[in-house]
Amino acid sequence: MKSDFFDQIMQKLFRKDTGISVSQPFVSEKLIRSDTFAEKYKEWKEKRRVNRRLDALKIAMDELNNHAGSHPYLVRYKSPEANGFALYAGFGFRDEEYSFLLDHFGEIILTLGYRIYTSDRRHSDKGEYVERIDRHYIKPAPSSIANAPLNQLYGNILIELILRNDKPFLLKLIASVYAGRQYSEPLTFDALVEVLFAES
Repeated sequence: MKSDFFDQIMQKLFRKDTGISVSQPFVSEKLIRSDTFAEKYKEWKEKRRVNRRLDALKIAMDELNNHAGSHPYLVRYKSPEANGFALYAGFGFRDEEYSFLLDHFGEIILTLGYRIYTSDRRHSDKGEYVERIDRHYIKPAPSSIANAPLNQLYGNILIELILRNDKPFLLKLIASVYAGRQYSEPLTFDALVEVLFAES
């Protein structure tokens, strides 16, 4: 019973869609960064603050992988079709840094043979709070999948930052892979994490 409950929680956390039903109104728009955001993001990277954050994430992920333990603010998900992690805001980063990490992870993935399929922002009224989801959905570039079998690299990658009343709640990244002879064997998610958490 406990396992069933855990599986249900993980499915909700790492579902591929945004969880917004047709009957629940929401507003969707293209994700566009302001000049102020871009300047702060650039300064964050130039001062190597990003490396301190990535070091903290790497240590937490290593603890999860090597000791099969748990972490209060970092969750790892594994299945044959999808792998990912979710970082809760209680991890201790400044609010703006969760948005910086969203874009930083996206930039790294684009250097690996990927292209942005969509970057958008969705707002929905959840009653007790207004939810905002900033997301990048990234797929292998056409040049990576031109030959058979199709080279899926690490699979399709979704990065989402979920905010409640404009306060970060959860940052998640999930790689969804395909099975079948028409697709290459996917590269491992652990290898992707190594690239994502490497110092820049």
